[in-house]
Amino acid sequence: KNLEKIDEKNARLDKIRDKYNDAFGLNNTSRHLYRINVMDRDNFMLKLQTFDIQTGIHYAPTHTYDFYRMIKPNNMTRTNECAKVTLSIPFNESLSDKDVDFIIEKIKDSGNLLGKRSS
Repeated sequence: KNLEKIDEKNARLDKIRDKYNDAFGLNNTSRHLYRINVMDRDNFMLKLQTFDIQTGIHYAPTHTYDFYRMIKPNNMTRTNECAKVTLSIPFNESLSDKDVDFIIEKIKDSGNLLGKRSS
């Protein structure tokens, strides 16, 4: 049943992503997660929780997992710094335009947004 609705789902995700991109000055292209960079990530996440906006930290740097610790990576300073500021905001096709506007408003009001994400 989900495959029957994939075009509709993708169109809605594209619309939400474009609205986020316009609001935050980003050029994210994913249909899976919408990530932003913020200062003081932990407090930012707690603040958004007070508005019932759930955020997430979806990926830790690979070199921090036990399996990869046997490999001594070169300088991973940039990766480690990005990991401290990146989080995912609500991004799914069931979000209404009103929901998306509310999320954008609260993120912008926080003054915590760092802007462009380093890829």
